[in-house]
Amino acid sequence: MSVGPNPPDLTKVARQRQDGARKWAKHVVEQHDKIAVEDFKPKFLAKSTMAKKAADAAISATKTELIWMAAKHGRQLRLGARTGPLLPAPP
Repeated sequence: MSVGPNPPDLTKVARQRQDGARKWAKHVVEQHDKIAVEDFKPKFLAKSTMAKKAADAAISATKTELIWMAAKHGRQLRLGARTGPLLPAPP
């Protein structure tokens, strides 16, 4: 058995990841007219290097599909980093 640049198991995982991202993106785009996407670097989700790479791949696939789907359906999409705290500052 020859292992090329993409072994069959990795290709299957990539297709599954892309399929899940595409379905989620379509659902979001159909429900919303305006969408904002922030840069998300989850350092707390994964403890090993391999898990971090898997999380990065999943986030990247989802973001790519969301951008493509928003353009396809004519939705407004804003990309960027979060500029402030998630919750308002206490008075």
